[in-house]
Order: sequence, then structure tokens, then C-alpha cells
Amino acid sequence: MRLFNLDNKLFLPICLMFIALLLFGCGGSDLFDEQGGRYVFDLNITDGDESDTQDIDLTRDLDCDDDGTADDPETYTQVYGDISVSVAPDAPGLTLLRYTVNYYPAPSLDDNGVWQNPPPIPSQSPLITSEFVDSGQTATERIIIMTFDTKGYVVANFPAALFSALYTIEVEVVYENYEGNEETYRFYKDVTMSFFDRC
Repeated sequence: MRLFNLDNKLFLPICLMFIALLLFGCGGSDLFDEQGGRYVFDLNITDGDESDTQDIDLTRDLDCDDDGTADDPETYTQVYGDISVSVAPDAPGLTLLRYTVNYYPAPSLDDNGVWQNPPPIPSQSPLITSEFVDSGQTATERIIIMTFDTKGYVVANFPAALFSALYTIEVEVVYENYEGNEETYRFYKDVTMSFFDRC
């Protein structure tokens, strides 16, 4: 009489599960070590005086008080991103190397209730930051999300009836881990680009 009457189809999966438990229990995998908040990334967008905003202003008004004299301008503002990285005390440090900004337009309703495709925006080339964040530290690196020229490009290519447009901004941050390997972290921010009155 057999003590165990296991079906042959069940024997292999049970053995594999037992081996996997032994490996993970003995520290055989780093996969779970990097989870649980050992590295925390965050991104806030600032446009002019508006911090942590989703509204990107495309207005360039030379006469804010509408008195007929162009002596109180509202000019284009550069859009910045503040990347903060927190490293847990039990995690090795990392170095931020460079970043790329990509813009993905989404169909948007114009003033006539018609869906329009906002203009595509060229990606910003990778820019070097090179910021080291050590174990147990938090660091913030300011990057450029959108330049004056990029805002001008968007305005020049806006469909005539389109007052505001929806975009998803992707920021790819490349960093070097403690083993010298490069890894990528991606932020996604949904924003509205429009002609906001911030005079």
C-alpha cells in the first residue's frame, strides 16, 4: 500500500513550488528586495506661479490690464518638474543620470463641440542631471518639462477653434543602480494646455 497517492500531473507543480519557496526563503532572489518602498519617486510640475499643477498656460498677453498699453505683459513661462527620490536606509544609493520628456496628445473638444487632434510636440532630448542619492536620503532635482520655444510651437500649431488640449506628459528618468547598471523609471502626468488668464 502506498502512503502517498499523488497524481503524476500534480507531482511536478508541487515540486516546483517547494523549490521556489526554498530559494526565496534563503535569499535566492533580489526581486522582492527592491519592493516595499525602498525607492520612492515623485514628480511635481510647476508653471509660472502654479506649483503641483495640471494646467499649462499658453498665454502671451502684452497688456494684462487691457488699458491699451503693452506695459504689463504676461509672457510664456518655462515649465519645470521637481523629481524627488527617497532611498530607504536599508537600500543602496542610486545616481540620476538623464531624462527625456515625451508628449502624447489626446483628442480634445474644440469650441464648436468637434473633436480635434492637438498638435504633436517633439520630445526633448535626454538631458544630463547626475545626482547621487545615498541610503536614507531624499533629494530633489529640478528639470525642464517645457521650454518657452516649445510653448510657442504648440500655440503656432493649435487648430483655430481649439481653446484647450489634453496631453499626457511622460518623463523617463534613467538612473544607475549600485551595481552600475542603468534602469529607467517613468512618470506620467495628465495635463491641460490652454490659454489661462494668469495676469
